[in-house]
Amino acid sequence: MQVTSIIRNRGQLTIPDSIRKFVGWADTMSAVTIMVNKQDEILIRPQVRAMDKDKLWRRINEVRNLNAGEAFDVVKFLERDRQSH
Repeated sequence: MQVTSIIRNRGQLTIPDSIRKFVGWADTMSAVTIMVNKQDEILIRPQVRAMDKDKLWRRINEVRNLNAGEAFDVVKFLERDRQSH
């Protein structure tokens, strides 16, 4: 499949709807890896992140251990969560 697109002023490239539907992984806010193989070739692939299952279970247990009704600082909880990624 080949289509023509335009790189905008801020370097933004819109991936046409026909390509996004064809590949199935290019959704809004999808993380991608961009590589330059040759001067005239840019390759875009879905970002594949390995899942740390131990970390995932620690986070699940941490959330499960939050006692219902007990006061805790939601902002600090979210900050720690975001910093851990």
